[in-house]
Amino acid sequence: MFVFVAAGVLTQDLSDGYIRTAGLTINIAFTILILDYQIIDLETSDQTINQKERIILTDPLTGLKSRYAYEALLKNDASPLRERQLTAFSIDINGLKHVNDTYGHAAGDILIKSAAQIIQKTFVGNPCYRTGGDEFAVVVYGSEDRGQELLEKLSKEEQRANQNLQLKVSLAAGMAFSQENPNGNMKELMIIADQRMYNDKRKYYMDPKHDRRRR
Repeated sequence: MFVFVAAGVLTQDLSDGYIRTAGLTINIAFTILILDYQIIDLETSDQTINQKERIILTDPLTGLKSRYAYEALLKNDASPLRERQLTAFSIDINGLKHVNDTYGHAAGDILIKSAAQIIQKTFVGNPCYRTGGDEFAVVVYGSEDRGQELLEKLSKEEQRANQNLQLKVSLAAGMAFSQENPNGNMKELMIIADQRMYNDKRKYYMDPKHDRRRR
């Protein structure tokens, strides 16, 4: 708009002084427009970057934090845990392979989403990650007692959800408290939680009615 008006004034008066004034006005107008476009471009770029970050950091199926976000957590939190109180949880769905093989992967996706909802309801306000096909991780900041309470709550939420689910959810879970390994880091704590989750999973398949081929 500034450029159009200034150019119109320029054609009305050809005196040297007025031409210089109009020319200066045109230059200023161009500068303003260029700056405006640059600001808009930067804002658009920032929005695009933020949108891409959200996509990368969010698991598209469940809405939980993604595997990428989980790996970033382990990479960025490599310091010893001695000064912190937190509990790491490793959670896995029992029987997903059986559901996929019997009812198809669409049914398996439903089971995964149901499991994610149970985890979200249990660990409200704490970062929850989907780390693999049927694998999840959660970090809870607080005392070991708080972690134990949430482990019990997870079982109750699972039972409550299964009252209304056609495909029943069965979760194996393990937890590890930071002060069990105060000189270790987050990755090492998660390894302990993983081991305990697999122990829980073995108990599930020790039941004769749970065929191990249905893992």
